[in-house]
Amino acid sequence: GGEGGSDGEGGGHDSSPPNLHERIANDKEILKVLLLLTGSIQNTRDEVAKYLVKFDELAWLWRDSIKESYEKFAAEKPSLDEFERHLKGFVDVETRIQSMEGETTIGVLLLNTSGLLNQLTELVRRWNLQYLNELHHEAKQKLEGLTDQIRQMSKRLKRQVVDIDVLRHIMDTLNYIREKES
Repeated sequence: GGEGGSDGEGGGHDSSPPNLHERIANDKEILKVLLLLTGSIQNTRDEVAKYLVKFDELAWLWRDSIKESYEKFAAEKPSLDEFERHLKGFVDVETRIQSMEGETTIGVLLLNTSGLLNQLTELVRRWNLQYLNELHHEAKQKLEGLTDQIRQMSKRLKRQVVDIDVLRHIMDTLNYIREKES
C-alpha cells in the first residue's frame, strides 16, 4: 500500500472506487437480473392495465353528471316502460359490479378492488335513486293534476239542471270525460 489510497495499480492516476452505476454496468449478473426485473414489471403493468379496462365500461358512473343525464333522458318524454328499462339497467349494472371478484392476483401482486367495487355500487345506487326520485316527483305532479281535474269534473256534473244552458254544460263535460277515457 502507498500513500494517497493507491493500491499500486494504475500507475499513479485516480483510482477511486467505481460508483454504483459503473459497478452495475460492469456486472453481468446484476444486468441480467435488472433486465428480468424490468421485463417482469412491464409485464405486470400490462396485465394490470388489461384488468383495469373492464372498469372503463363503468366510467359513466363517475364521469357523467346524474342531473344532466336525467335531463337528457327526460327531454325524450320517456314512457313508463322506458323508465322501467332504464331503472332495470341500473340494477343490472349493480349486479354486474357485485359479481366482480374483490381480489385479483396478477403476477406477484394481489389487487384488492373490494373498496372500488363498493364505491361503484354506491354510485350506481345514487343514479338509480335519482331517477326514482324524479319519476316519483313527476308521477306525483301528474296525479295531483288528475285529481284536480276529477274534482272539477265532479263539481260540474253535480250542478243543478235549471235551464238548457246548464244541461248543455253538463253534456259537454260528459263528452269531455268520454274523450279522455278513450
